[in-house]
Amino acid sequence: MRWFALGMSVVYIVLGSLLLFSDLGNHIITVQRPLIGGLLMAYGFFRGYLWYRKGKAPSHVA
Repeated sequence: MRWFALGMSVVYIVLGSLLLFSDLGNHIITVQRPLIGGLLMAYGFFRGYLWYRKGKAPSHVA
């Protein structure tokens, strides 16, 4: 499940980049395209940061 979280972070970053820097889906999303792309990228980076931080935390094995 840990690698799925990292994969989803990458998916969000890629989709946000595609919305921001290409014409993909231009005929479907005509309004607020930069906002949606920016939010997707920010969410992807945030999830990636949380994934990284969780992996660096010491594990508590009792």
